[in-house]
Amino acid sequence: MKKSLLLTAAILILSVSAGFSAPSAVKTMIGGFVNLGDKKQDNIGELTARSLYNLFAKIPGSDLVEPKDSLEQAKAKGILTITNGKELNAAMTKLAQQTGAGLVIFGIYKVSGNKLTVTVFGIDVVTADIKFQRDFSGIAGLDVFDTIDRITEEIAGVVLGKKIEFASLTVSIKSDNTEYRVYLNGKYIGKATMTQPFTEKVFAGEENEMTIVNSKNMKEVYREIFTLKKDEQKKVEYLPAGKIVVTVLNVAEPVQLKWNGEKVWDVLQGEPFQVRNVDITKTHKLEVVNAKGDVLGTMNITLEEGETAIANIDLAVGQRKFGMALKGLEGGLSLSIGVNYKITPDFKAGLFFGIMFYETRLAVGGLTSSSINNLLKFDLELSYYFMRVQGFPLSLAASVFGTGFLTTSGSSSFAVSPGIGLKTDIANFFIDLKARYSFIDNKIHPMLGVGISLDF
Repeated sequence: MKKSLLLTAAILILSVSAGFSAPSAVKTMIGGFVNLGDKKQDNIGELTARSLYNLFAKIPGSDLVEPKDSLEQAKAKGILTITNGKELNAAMTKLAQQTGAGLVIFGIYKVSGNKLTVTVFGIDVVTADIKFQRDFSGIAGLDVFDTIDRITEEIAGVVLGKKIEFASLTVSIKSDNTEYRVYLNGKYIGKATMTQPFTEKVFAGEENEMTIVNSKNMKEVYREIFTLKKDEQKKVEYLPAGKIVVTVLNVAEPVQLKWNGEKVWDVLQGEPFQVRNVDITKTHKLEVVNAKGDVLGTMNITLEEGETAIANIDLAVGQRKFGMALKGLEGGLSLSIGVNYKITPDFKAGLFFGIMFYETRLAVGGLTSSSINNLLKFDLELSYYFMRVQGFPLSLAASVFGTGFLTTSGSSSFAVSPGIGLKTDIANFFIDLKARYSFIDNKIHPMLGVGISLDF
């Protein structure tokens, strides 16, 4: 079959519009470019197609067919060797239909001497109508990359129906040699490391959403929405970061949320508030204050990279000073009752009285006897709530004095048992894990306590 230029396709199809503005909702396939000249120049077609894909990927709201399902498939099926206009149109349209695309963009090119000429088509996949056709030319040779950039920008302008203007984005990594993937408007556009920053042109005058993802664990670690003016430069210096979602409950008066001492939000009852891109290298302080500046609730938070911490600050609980606690199983079969006093939202003091029963065994003359002993005890406890993650507050609990009277066979002795441990509250229940040092036997005893706490 005698080869003919693809331009004859324009004769076969009646509808060729002078301009085309494609809705961002239309799924688009970049079909590739057919080389009508020296096969040594085949790489120019692939460079042009991938440059066009990368540019379209930056368009906010764009929906693109991935290169593996478009460019690579077109090449594998031999479509990029078809030079007859009608056959090429049909093959590209059929491939686009299989991908679910509504618009397919493809073209032809030829290098003559030091000149590159390109013809680009946009085909409506449903109707097979040509939505646009444009001819471009430029310098080949060493300057071919500049020509390809200009051509792809002009094609994007045709599709969007307006002149394309650009700004620039640079992402620098201020961490170790971990590699990060950079996404723009949901599309992967490149990678960045500490030694290799990522720089790319982005659309000016459009709202862009940039995301940074850790390549090792694929966790999203940074997100920002921005709009730039023409030729404006945006530089993002990324430090390992996480995210915190804060909800303030039982708001009875106008209050504000402060982040490390700075106001970030006029609190809305029960409305979650997100603090993004939180530096994970240090501890951060959340405070809820009223109009007088009184601190009604506070929380200290540390994060891991990519972690989302859930922080719930309950102002009703924060204002309650006194409470009653009932706990058991601490160090054996035991029962204690006492009161808590909230000194600050992070510090709580408790005084508990109780009794503990445990068995001792004594071997005399080869015979073993056992007896049940009881320990009448009271504990003065201080708890510091240093973290609240996923709604569970964790406290470092220190028993300043654990004292009591040990009664065995009618005799009594005085004992001091200081201890330290961790405590977590789940609603009105708590779990207490301590290590106590006893001066009776000079040993460390692990102790588990569970109980219920009622504030009033």
